[in-house]
Amino acid sequence: MEAQKKPANDIRVGFNSRISGIVNYCQRLLKENNMRELNFSAVGGSIGTLVTAVEVLKALQPGLYQVHRSIEQ
Repeated sequence: MEAQKKPANDIRVGFNSRISGIVNYCQRLLKENNMRELNFSAVGGSIGTLVTAVEVLKALQPGLYQVHRSIEQ
């Protein structure tokens, strides 16, 4: 069975993720790969890091907007 690769625009933020690393990676996806959509996910203590990174990214990239979606079980 082949392992499925996750799309480049699915970004999972972990507890040890650095905000600058997240922002730099997202900017690279938006500019070099011409991505039009980024999907973020975080759990627990990493949610604050995710929110901060997204707010910084929105300040650096005018015209971005966000849509909130929660996954229910």
